[in-house]
Amino acid sequence: MNVKMKTAYVLSLLIAALAVIASAGGLFLNGLCRDNAFVTTTWLGNDVVTLFLAVPILMAALYYSSHGSLKAQLIWMGALDYMLYNYAFYLFGTAFNAFFLIYTALLGLSNGSVATFCSWHSA
Repeated sequence: MNVKMKTAYVLSLLIAALAVIASAGGLFLNGLCRDNAFVTTTWLGNDVVTLFLAVPILMAALYYSSHGSLKAQLIWMGALDYMLYNYAFYLFGTAFNAFFLIYTALLGLSNGSVATFCSWHSA
């Protein structure tokens, strides 16, 4: 496994861990979202999808990708794109809250992981 691939894996594992923290916090910490009721309900639904669908897909894709599956690499890239898009919305769309730095880290890590993944495949 080359250095760029290891970097992309490590960044993706960090993304998965932080996404679990952000989603679980959004679901279980009362008062985290300070938006109106409609927007808060939307964020809660998004947290459910991220926690129970996106993170498991990302982890499965990482596992199968590490065993040489090209399909898993495509799914991995799709999961990273989801995280990038999703946490851009969280960072710029929610009212400022205690998870601002987590959203910032997730957006930056997702961007870095996608860039590393793409540079690894273009080399």
